[in-house]
Amino acid sequence: MKRASIFVILLVAILGLTACAQPVSGEVIRSEKQRVTSPDVSEADLAALVDGNSAFAFDL
Repeated sequence: MKRASIFVILLVAILGLTACAQPVSGEVIRSEKQRVTSPDVSEADLAALVDGNSAFAFDL
């Protein structure tokens, strides 16, 4: 009985792990637009963005 239980547990574990091992295919999609690396923003807007990002990160 104990041997059968171990066999069932191993079988379920192996089937569960193989279900998660399916390969994922995909492609890279890139925009044709140019990235703005140095946007013109005011100090107040930048400070508000930093405060919002920090609050969000600390809430996690």
